Amino acid sequence: MDDETPLPRRQSQTLKLLLQGKSEKEVASTLGLSPHTIHVYVKALYRHWGVGSRAELLSRVFGELLHDRSAEPHPASVDMHTHVEV
Repeated sequence: MDDETPLPRRQSQTLKLLLQGKSEKEVASTLGLSPHTIHVYVKALYRHWGVGSRAELLSRVFGELLHDRSAEPHPASVDMHTHVEV
């Protein structure tokens, strides 16, 4: 899997919560899943981005988010009727 392939819904939810600084245990509680299941998702996220630790994962994802933001047009040049903030 590469970083262009969309993540399954639960992995995406897990990543979002990790980006908010939550631990695997907190993610499990928030999503109503077992800590083991969240650990499996985290390992899948490592494989997806080709990293070996949470620090690398978060660094890579934040880096891509910043890169994507810097590639967006200046807000003054955006047609507000067609622009959707994700």
